[in-house]
Amino acid sequence: MISKSGLEDTSKSSGKVEPIKDNGNNNKNIEKNHFKFVDLFCGCGGFSRGFVEEGFKPLVAVEIEENPVSSYALNFNGKIYERICKNGKYEYILKENYFQLENFMSREEIELFKKINNYNNLNPVIINEDIREIHAIDILNFIDKKTIDDSNNTLKNNEIKIDLLIGGPPCEGYTGANPKRFKNPYDRLYSDELGRLVLEYIRLVGDLKPKVFVMENVPGMLNWQLWECIEQEFAKVGYEEIYFHVFNAENFGNPSARKRIIVSNIHLNPEWSENKVIVRDILEDEYLFTPNKNINTNTGININNFDENHDSKINEKTSLNLNKEQSPLPERISKKLKDTKVGSGAVKFRASKGSLENYILIDENDISDTVMGQRRFIHPNKQRLLTVREQARLMGYPDYHILAGGLTSTYNQVGESVPPTLSKAIAKEVYIYLKSLED
Repeated sequence: MISKSGLEDTSKSSGKVEPIKDNGNNNKNIEKNHFKFVDLFCGCGGFSRGFVEEGFKPLVAVEIEENPVSSYALNFNGKIYERICKNGKYEYILKENYFQLENFMSREEIELFKKINNYNNLNPVIINEDIREIHAIDILNFIDKKTIDDSNNTLKNNEIKIDLLIGGPPCEGYTGANPKRFKNPYDRLYSDELGRLVLEYIRLVGDLKPKVFVMENVPGMLNWQLWECIEQEFAKVGYEEIYFHVFNAENFGNPSARKRIIVSNIHLNPEWSENKVIVRDILEDEYLFTPNKNINTNTGININNFDENHDSKINEKTSLNLNKEQSPLPERISKKLKDTKVGSGAVKFRASKGSLENYILIDENDISDTVMGQRRFIHPNKQRLLTVREQARLMGYPDYHILAGGLTSTYNQVGESVPPTLSKAIAKEVYIYLKSLED
């Protein structure tokens, strides 16, 4: 079934921001959360981040690009595997991560980073491979091996129960920002090489049979023809009732506009954030780590007393100095800056219909425009681009989330991901549903 609520933002609202109803049980819920998940098209870990913050444990993640895989592994203590052909047979081998925590932080910072991220309790497998080459058995075998390692108890593949499968298939086939997008909606799903990856997601949902799946994509999927096709494809693999939701990430504390389609086999109705977060809130630059002090001045948390199993995550900016390299404006942009209005772009790039602005002189008194992989923002008070860290903050990433790779890659990783602010709101809803199945 296609939820009629898919025509609008399905968050609880009455035209104004409603506060989160905190009944004091949220911390207890995270402590008791034993649910595990698989993340397809995991990228640098934005979708997973929100679920991990709510106590979910990642088992297996899949991603084809190397730099995002490195980011995911660094943030969640993961091991990377790649598929090779040996003696005429395919097998998975452990792959060394080109990046190490030592490339980003000092020993003292690494200690803090691991505590904040509950590092020792996370150990997902990341499969660095094209999802079209991955069979559900590959994923189940990794989960089964982890079960053996964790409990010395072997399960048959058909006995493995997956609580949750999340994923955001590439949006290029559907986004209006793509000037080469197919005009016919059917072609976007069935003919476009990247658009067809939605079908690969559905294939693995059908094979793995999770209790809950959550798929994310762009508003360009807002098309009744596509919805009918996607509904039919999910029905073929055993999920006859699905819901299309439209969420605006800024309603959940995201400092940038981001409308997203969320498809799931359960109805999601997350609470809105109490406060609107604007650009000025995330532009307090340059935090220095001071390992000789027990109290982290930016968070007020006693580092020495931090309990690795404690659920109280640091929501404020930490003093970890990650991804803060500053870049000057390109000369051609500097010349146009004097004629650029606040909130507008110095240049434009071609989209499927018309054009989109780029090198946007950001308005610090409002949320920013949508963050995209190729989009850059200009600092409101300094003649420079926003750093990767600042752009990550626009997407709701905590400062303790590492982005591995060069500047172009890390900007892309941020712009092509799911905002952790949105995924965390969804995670709370999924937890309530999964817990209800046990009650």
